[in-house]
Amino acid sequence: SGLMEVRRLSWASRSDVAKLRSFKGVEEAKVLVKADRALRFTEPKRLTVMQLDKSSNVFREETVELLDIEKVGEDVYRLRLRYRVGFLVKDFLSGRPRVRPSLKEILKSEMNFLEIVEINVRGAF
Repeated sequence: SGLMEVRRLSWASRSDVAKLRSFKGVEEAKVLVKADRALRFTEPKRLTVMQLDKSSNVFREETVELLDIEKVGEDVYRLRLRYRVGFLVKDFLSGRPRVRPSLKEILKSEMNFLEIVEINVRGAF
């Protein structure tokens, strides 16, 4: 039905909300992609991409680190990425226009995003 049950709601102070909004966390994710040709990995890469900001409708610079590529099937690869909390990682992986260039443009390989396997969030307020 698409509905979600929410329990134990409580009021929050403005300072608590400000802390949540200023969270500078980093996510490290493992994702599965299916590529039409072999993906080569020599060393970790720091990638600079542009992400469309939803509120201002302006592109801003984001950094994504490609930490590792591991072949797990005939044409399936597990990628390990690190990026800022709030980055549109699914758009980056699937080639949607809100993030450019996409991972397939950077790696010069046609690929399909399959799933996010694991996400770890690190950071502090």
